[in-house]
Amino acid sequence: MANNQTQLSVSQLALLASGTQATVSSVFPSDGSVAGNAINTLYSFVFAQLARTAKWSCLNKQVSLTLLQAAQGTPENETGTSLPIPQQPWLYAYLYPSDCLLVRQILCPIIPYAGSGTPQTTINNTITPWIGQNGAIPFVIGTTLDNLGNPLEVILTSQQQAVANYTADLEQPSSWDSLFTSAFVASLAAYLIPALSLDKALQATQIGIAEKIIATARAMDGNESMLSQDHVPDWVRARQGASWRGLPGYNAYGNIGYGPYYDMCWN
Repeated sequence: MANNQTQLSVSQLALLASGTQATVSSVFPSDGSVAGNAINTLYSFVFAQLARTAKWSCLNKQVSLTLLQAAQGTPENETGTSLPIPQQPWLYAYLYPSDCLLVRQILCPIIPYAGSGTPQTTINNTITPWIGQNGAIPFVIGTTLDNLGNPLEVILTSQQQAVANYTADLEQPSSWDSLFTSAFVASLAAYLIPALSLDKALQATQIGIAEKIIATARAMDGNESMLSQDHVPDWVRARQGASWRGLPGYNAYGNIGYGPYYDMCWN
């Protein structure tokens, strides 16, 4: 939900919530005041910290990822010489988006099947999702080196042509939900109190207020999205594939126990 808030206006609200008499006329760049310098220093830090506490709807973004590395034998690197090899056991390494604060989910791209045979999935897609036991596409965040030897953050997954849902670094409040704005104002106010008044009792009170506002904002934000499914029915897991006896890369039905003797033989 768009609003008319700006970085300056939310900073002024945070100063009011902090209980100080300070005012600012500019924060980016700072107006040179103690309050302006404090907000200029704390703003991005507080925002990034708050943004990672929940999967806020107003910060959600989706992009197709940029491929950096592919395992030998994949369509993108059949001989192992076209691209660098990613960390095992992953098939692909993608560039971590520059405006990403938290990767929420890796998705399969929707590319309509144009062939004459039977499509690979019921969604008529040319790319097959690489799905684990819990119904989600597995991934981890890792580090590699660029051509100059500098560290480079990557997303490791076995999904071809991966798409990412993530929390974006959107520091402009005009795109924030009103409850997220309230949570940010309360959080920034709690950080400003030591810098402006050194009142530890007031800071403790403001931290309590911030925690309550954040909890309310997270609950309301979650209520506006799809509920999570904690239990995956067997028939859904069977369609998605499961690893038999924990063997990696073997997509099949989960094992069926046959009593103590069966378990003793395997364990």
